[in-house]
Formats: sequence, structure tokens, C-alpha cells
Amino acid sequence: MKTFKKTKINFVATSLILALLVGLFTGIRPAVTARADGPGDYMSDYASLAETQAAERGLNQEIANEGFVLLKNDDEALPLKTRKVTIMGNGVRNWRGYGLGSGVELADPQSPVTALQQAGISYTLAYDSGGTVFPHSTGTSSPAQPTAAQLRDWEGSEAAIVFISRSGGENISNLDGDGYYDLGITGIASPTGHILQLDDNERALLKIANDNFEKVVLVVNSANAMELDELADDENYPNVKAAIWVGMPGVQGYNALGRILTGEVNPSGHLVDTLVRDLRFDPTWYNFGNNSQTGGTHAFGDGYAVFYEEGIYVGYK
Repeated sequence: MKTFKKTKINFVATSLILALLVGLFTGIRPAVTARADGPGDYMSDYASLAETQAAERGLNQEIANEGFVLLKNDDEALPLKTRKVTIMGNGVRNWRGYGLGSGVELADPQSPVTALQQAGISYTLAYDSGGTVFPHSTGTSSPAQPTAAQLRDWEGSEAAIVFISRSGGENISNLDGDGYYDLGITGIASPTGHILQLDDNERALLKIANDNFEKVVLVVNSANAMELDELADDENYPNVKAAIWVGMPGVQGYNALGRILTGEVNPSGHLVDTLVRDLRFDPTWYNFGNNSQTGGTHAFGDGYAVFYEEGIYVGYK
């Protein structure tokens, strides 16, 4: 079993390597590389669509292996010493493989569950409502305290793995608190809260995991830079020992998670955005969502019109 280099990456650090773009690989388009005789004619690297799809999926997995980011790994929490875990959160089944705004088909998608299965990790599923909450997957109510039966089910698990996910697309990437309420989601942290921070439901779930497991691993399934300041300080959730950013992993990318958890793959990706502690101190905050936090409104039809007034300090994507 590999041992990862002991690492604690500050959540406000800006990294310097390429972004993970695996959400582009959907496995539905033939690959072409060289122009042939006539205008519009191309030669393919592959003999069939099936061969093309196999190559795309292989590339998807390679990018995920090299691009997933180990945000935190205290006390050598990863790789796992055993292969039994408890997985939690609406992001287990409501995971996001790609962004919104274009027609995308995920053929044979590999989910968090299939990633664990393929890595030979056994799991108990907890606190997964199974319903889709658009455009993110926090759940719609605060999780209840675990029952005696649940606690028995969790016995023998080395760690709890908590999944959170966020989507993103035109008019919905950066909703503020009003946007949460418009979508019928309870548990927003504050009326001026926003989609790129943990809500109260997720905080409650992390607290349950923290109080019942000596080791908690957080998996962040989001293409946008999130506000995760409370996870950078050990006093909030001292047992959250590890955190992994998986971006939007596309068709096959999530399989890399299982290989990282077992130590087969050493995650070497780095972020390309700063994960700020408080977005209210960022210039983009003043042009965020519907602009209600500054007393204005950027309403535009059913969505919001965002004005990029901060020039080179733009930070929406």
C-alpha cells in the first residue's frame, strides 16, 4: 500500500497546475485529427464509434487520476487501512458529472458507488434522500440523529465519507440566499448565504459524521471554487481528516476516487482557483446572484444578469 506524503493544504492557497476538465469527455463524439481530400472530410484515429468511446473513457480516467486534488490529509488518514466505510450525503447518488447549458449524455456513468465497488471497498449508505435537488444536492431537511440500528451498522467502518455536490450553468451558478429559497431548499445558513458555501443541512451531517467516526473524508463534487473556511480549522470538525476535490468528473472519472482511497493512485492535482474564506470580501461578491446583498437587483427574465464590473478580478467561473 502506498503512503501519501503527509500534507495539509491550506484552503486559501492558490495552486498552479491545469484545471481538471474531465466533464468534457462524454463518450458520444467520434475523434478526428487530420483533414482528408475534400472540405469537411476528416480522418479518424479510430475504426469505430465504440473504439472512440473506449479511448475517451480511458483518457477520462487518466485525467481524473492525475487531476483530483487532495485538499487535506491529516494524520495520514489516506490511503485507507481497511476497505470498509460508511458513505453519507445526497451527493452520493445526486452527483454531478458535468455542468449545465449544453446537451450532454453520460453513457455508462461511473458514480461514487461504482467507484467504491470497483476498488473493492465495502460500504454502508446513510443519510441519502435519493431525491434530486436542483441545482445542487444538499438535501431538503436537516438530518436526524443516528438511531441505535444505524450506529450498529456503522460499526467496523474505518471512516465516514461525506459527499457534497454543486452544479453550475447559465443563470444558476452563483445563487444567493433568495435563490435557495426560490428552489424550496430549507436550512440555508443565512438570508445572505449562497450556493458556494455549506448550508445548515450539510453542517449538521458533517457534525454527525465527526461525532461518530474517528476519521471523516469529505469529497467535494463541484467545478466552482467553494467557500470551505470552516473545514480549514480543526476546531470545527476535528475528525474531518481528509478532503478530496473531484471537480465534475465526467463519465468514468469517479473511478479514480476508489483508487485514491486505497492508495493505488497518489492524487497529484492542484487547484487553479483560490478557495477564499469569505466571499463577501471578494470583489465579485458585489455582482453576485441577483445583487440583493448590496441593495440592487440584476433580475433578467427568470434568471439574473451578471455584470462583470470588477475587470481583471473577475471570479465567477
